[in-house]
Amino acid sequence: MTVNFIVIGRGVKENKIRNIEEIYLFSLPIKEFQIVDRFFGTALKDEVMKIMPVQKQTRAGQRTRFKAFVVIGDSNGHVGLGVKCSKEVATAIRGAIILAKLSVIPVRRGYWGSSLGEPHTVPGKVTGRCGSVICRLVPAPRGTGIVAAPTPKKLLQLAGITDCYTTSRGSTRTLGNFVKATFAAIGNTYGFLTPDLWKDTEFKQSPYQEYSDILAAKQKFSKEGSATTLLTNIFTTYTMRGVIDRRLDEWVTSERIVRAVAASSLGATPAKRAGVDEEATDEGETSRQGRFSKKRKLNGSGSVKGPKKQEDALEKEHEKNTKVRNIGAVVFGLYEIDTWYYSPFPDEYKYLEKVYFCERCMKYMKMKETWGRHMSLCDHKFPPGGLVYENGRNKIYEVDGKLNKLYGQNLCLLAKFFIDHKTIYYDVEGFIFYILTEVDNGNDEHIVGYFSKEKVSYDNNNLACILVFPPYQRQGYSQLLIEFSYELSKKEGKIGSPEKPISDLGMKGYRSYWNRTILRLLKNYKGTCTGSGSSSLSTTPPERIDSNGGIDTDGNGSIQQINDDERIKISINKISEITGIRQDDVIETLRDLGFLKFRNPKPRRRITTISAVISHPINNMANGDHRYEPYYQYLNNNQQKDQQYQLHRDEEYTQKRNQNRFICITRRMVDDYIRSQGVRLENRVFDICGLKWLPNESR
Repeated sequence: MTVNFIVIGRGVKENKIRNIEEIYLFSLPIKEFQIVDRFFGTALKDEVMKIMPVQKQTRAGQRTRFKAFVVIGDSNGHVGLGVKCSKEVATAIRGAIILAKLSVIPVRRGYWGSSLGEPHTVPGKVTGRCGSVICRLVPAPRGTGIVAAPTPKKLLQLAGITDCYTTSRGSTRTLGNFVKATFAAIGNTYGFLTPDLWKDTEFKQSPYQEYSDILAAKQKFSKEGSATTLLTNIFTTYTMRGVIDRRLDEWVTSERIVRAVAASSLGATPAKRAGVDEEATDEGETSRQGRFSKKRKLNGSGSVKGPKKQEDALEKEHEKNTKVRNIGAVVFGLYEIDTWYYSPFPDEYKYLEKVYFCERCMKYMKMKETWGRHMSLCDHKFPPGGLVYENGRNKIYEVDGKLNKLYGQNLCLLAKFFIDHKTIYYDVEGFIFYILTEVDNGNDEHIVGYFSKEKVSYDNNNLACILVFPPYQRQGYSQLLIEFSYELSKKEGKIGSPEKPISDLGMKGYRSYWNRTILRLLKNYKGTCTGSGSSSLSTTPPERIDSNGGIDTDGNGSIQQINDDERIKISINKISEITGIRQDDVIETLRDLGFLKFRNPKPRRRITTISAVISHPINNMANGDHRYEPYYQYLNNNQQKDQQYQLHRDEEYTQKRNQNRFICITRRMVDDYIRSQGVRLENRVFDICGLKWLPNESR
């Protein structure tokens, strides 16, 4: 008969199984150590028998781990043995304790001679074997004590046996085999029954038969508003709130779910609940596809192109593997932080309530005691890298992923708790990490956040991943890291941009930085005043149109005074060169600011795609032509058979049509936007005077 192990826990939780003897009587499997804790409480005592190092030969060399032997018992007829290997001693001990609880067995005790008083010895001669080691237990008179070596003696004491003789033989009598052979001998005490130990036992139905209607309940799903709840776990339940944000996923108790489901059932009609569920499903799918999936995706020619099947398959696989958050919280520095997403920790760390990180060396542990002992002994004071920036209480260290591989891997595992689509955790040799720290009043440094950068980026990306830990968010640290990444690009003589796609919080930080930087430039830009011009809206005309039909590339820029207002004459390339922001990011920012619009007497139309801005940014106002002819329409009207000649004509046409096109931006527009949106244009967060560049040979 095959039964799900969840059934036993459910029966214990609902008080259908009242004691451990019922489980032993019907030979029910114990798969949850919480069941043993519930029945025995604090009566169980554990004893570490031995901790020994073991080695395993792998491709990377010899792997050293620690094996722990732990015995657990209540000194009243119940004993268990657990053996566990792990990289850390504390982890091995904790795992061995859990395995010992799952292997707890009943011990039959008997008498030597007359059956007076309580049973005090083994009921008869029993033998256990492990490998070549054989251990034999022999009954002894009351008051004799346990005549045995220290290893089996401790095991017999925890089993509740007070008088016993022992013998052993074998060619490989190691402690591990010795304790396993003794445990096997104790397990054989129920192998026979003597008349003096006979007790009448009333035969009854097993819990499977008696409570079959309750225990046979299948897995049930219920939807609470926008939350999909899985009702399978006997202690806690995982709630997925995909419609709002996966950061709100949490483990909750079953009582809380029952109350919430009952309240939602009374407060809404089935039709309304169905509508909410349908909406939640659609929105949840949209949010999982990404923030940019709601917008139309266009290729280089401007045509709509749907997502590829391969990308959909990868997205579904990623969602399946990372749907459930495996660790509830992380203790890092001075804070205990609730995690947001799944992180691919080793199997032995999965489904823990907390993981403890040392913010000095980035080592992670499972137990608080181990973490406290490590923090008292750790001699690292700051990240293992060179100091490249210092200003006030903030410092930035440059850490090479190749020289500090373990540090970079652990940092990426920690960052995965707060970044959903982070895919690189262990291959960190090709990255450089810039760690931002904050110095407290005690002159101790605490890690605030970091960003990583590829050593060689063929797309000129100046940032691969950025994170500011939740306790330090909304304090301007993200702006400091972003500005620092652009300063690195300027030092290299490149125009940089972050790697796409960016997370929602990362995009929010970049939007803020781009808006402030470009608005500050447009407000404070000093060019050459060119005299009076047209009475229309002041503009920023290009100096020269580039070959791909984009906006001006090499104009130096100027300022023109019109009707007590100034129009700024500056090219997109000039903005990009001054700020270090890539051209497409500049265009996207100007569009979000509302500065890229068709400005003519006819009803205004807004440019909605970057490709449209690059090919035909603005209508031809200088020639009085208010029409906007899309590029694809021009190609359809002027098709040529010769493809090379057609490409030449396209370039020629683009240069001719865009020669007098310009963008309308005035000082007043910039000032109005800054005043209406409350944009702060104070001095930059980043202070270039704090830079401490490392020598080239050390970088």
